Amino acid sequence: MAMSSPVGTSYYLSSTFASAKTVTAVTNANPAVATSTSHGYSDNDELLFSSGWELANNSVFRADQLTTDTFSFTGLNSTNTNNFAAGSGTGSAYKISSWVEIPQVLSINPNGGRARFIDVRTIKALQGIKLPDGFEAMAIEFEIAWDTAQANWSTLVSISRDTTLVAYKSVKGSGAATYAYGYFQMGEAPLQAAGQVDRAAATFVALGRTISY
Repeated sequence: MAMSSPVGTSYYLSSTFASAKTVTAVTNANPAVATSTSHGYSDNDELLFSSGWELANNSVFRADQLTTDTFSFTGLNSTNTNNFAAGSGTGSAYKISSWVEIPQVLSINPNGGRARFIDVRTIKALQGIKLPDGFEAMAIEFEIAWDTAQANWSTLVSISRDTTLVAYKSVKGSGAATYAYGYFQMGEAPLQAAGQVDRAAATFVALGRTISY
């Protein structure tokens, strides 16, 4: 059984998105195949997808280049037409670049993202049941060493102040990665306590799914 720990993980943000490439069709397949004329994407390009499918919208996928005009969204299984209505997944793809590392992360606390359930028990029933009710929004809380001399500090402050939408990724030492898209907010005043280094509190909140590879 393979297990992993957060040791060696790096965390990044990017607010740099290339011009939109129109996605005129997406198949119901695993992985989903997109049609986009002269897209120019290469294998493993990181793409933000704006889609008519809720479960693909505002999510970050890796591309697998197939032809000049087609590529697949690796990790997007759109075979269930109840969740991915045929012909409705069209939208736009944006290539992501210029990742900025979140420096000196001291702790990370992911929360949300869990399955939700509705408790149901009719008056007559002795045994209640739980019915699936989607998923909670995903948030990731960070404590970062407070150090304004860090090269990326001012960039993170600007992203936070301007409420800039950003792509997020974490990369383990093994190369395993997780992606999302949303808002990053960071407190600028240092959190201070005896016996601890000064820290800044930051939070990333996802607008779509988190996708892992």
